[in-house]
Amino acid sequence: MIEGRSVTIFNTITKERALKNLEKFMTLSRDDLKHLPKRSRLGVDIIKYYQKNNIIETKGVKGVSYKEFAENLEYYKRKPYYNWFLQNSTHPDPVKQLFDMRFGFISIFRPLTTVQILEPINPRIVLDFTMGWGGRLIGCCYLQIEKYIGIDSNTKLKKGYVALEREMKKYSKTDIQLHFKNALSIDYSKFNYDCVLTSPPYFNTELYYNTDKKTDQEWVEQFYKPITIETYKHLCSGGHYILIIRENMYKEIFKDILGNYTKRLPFLKSSRNVKVVDPEYIYMWRKN
Repeated sequence: MIEGRSVTIFNTITKERALKNLEKFMTLSRDDLKHLPKRSRLGVDIIKYYQKNNIIETKGVKGVSYKEFAENLEYYKRKPYYNWFLQNSTHPDPVKQLFDMRFGFISIFRPLTTVQILEPINPRIVLDFTMGWGGRLIGCCYLQIEKYIGIDSNTKLKKGYVALEREMKKYSKTDIQLHFKNALSIDYSKFNYDCVLTSPPYFNTELYYNTDKKTDQEWVEQFYKPITIETYKHLCSGGHYILIIRENMYKEIFKDILGNYTKRLPFLKSSRNVKVVDPEYIYMWRKN
């Protein structure tokens, strides 16, 4: 186990704490929800609890997972930056902060952000073809969306999602359909959806189970282009296609596929006092 003041992601989130955190989020009124801090992570603890092992096994941009970092901590303690960072950090979990800043932060989509995106457009059925850890599912269930269709190739997520779905049914009537397979193997003509909301992987920044490392060109030709074309093709007329992507991805990839965006909104991520060179935005297209 890692030494230090605490290791938040491993042990401090108990099931009791996670369920209370979820209950607080799911039972908030719409008015109360609007008064939460814009970067509120309310509702995230349940994801960290059920997907803990998968999160810590995910490799960041430097190709190292938090689990590997923890298991080889004695090696990293000999690095000049280790002691300096721990002595100067005021973070409650300096070891985890060190990992995030040097090896890559594994992000979890906030349920509150999902609510903020979807509430103004009030969709009936949401397709999320790279559903990740579960933040968008929770947000859809809070809004009582008629149906949420989630897809992810990471089969290791299934156990956690089954448990999360069970908790969602206590608060929401949303029909949850989950598919743990390659998004390109799905026949989207069988779905009737009026909204796509997803945050596709940014090339090799985070490598999950069942995700192979690719060149940038392979990501474009073998994933971004075909999945975007196919899912947009079967989106209902008048529906919304929403991607949370970096600005360079919009300019170099998705603008050519989908055309100019209808609307662009800022995407607020947890601030770590790091200058963002290529910011992410919420890009929205309205299908005629």
